[in-house]
Amino acid sequence: MSRMGQYVIEQEMLLTEDQLWAREKDRHEGDEAAWAGEIALLRERGMPHPEAGVPVISEERLDLAALWQSLPDEDRAHIGELALGLIVGGLIGAHAESTAASASRAGDQCYHQSLEALSSEIPDSVVAAIRGPSWRIPALLGPVCLNCGCSQNDACADGCRWTDERRIECTACGRPEEHLPF
Repeated sequence: MSRMGQYVIEQEMLLTEDQLWAREKDRHEGDEAAWAGEIALLRERGMPHPEAGVPVISEERLDLAALWQSLPDEDRAHIGELALGLIVGGLIGAHAESTAASASRAGDQCYHQSLEALSSEIPDSVVAAIRGPSWRIPALLGPVCLNCGCSQNDACADGCRWTDERRIECTACGRPEEHLPF
């Protein structure tokens, strides 16, 4: 270790607990302000936001087919057009790449433009469907752990299994002593 590194360590050892706390608080003040801003924005929109005693993920799943059927015709037309732009643009971008670079480029642009629009032009009727105390994950994803968010096709980093038939808690979260990472 360099002399400078040793000096820094020695100086930190001389700090009191209150001084260490104040230093760390100052370091993360910007993060906390951003976090508070995000929570305020979610709360203002009626969206799920972290709150003591409220689970982040709801046991109740969002039925996308039912949501689609409940949307006004103009919202379905708009979302459908953008979704097709995403599908067709992605298809052209991927398949024309080696034989028609200009078509591939235009297809990629259509894909990204459609994705951006789908992400930013969200109809109020869709936002209303996900309002509540906890996030309702779409049912088409299948089982989801209510603690870490892993799913049947996206297991924890070391792998995991379900703890019961309801499949709402994985072994990594619910029974770490039984969790075998293979």
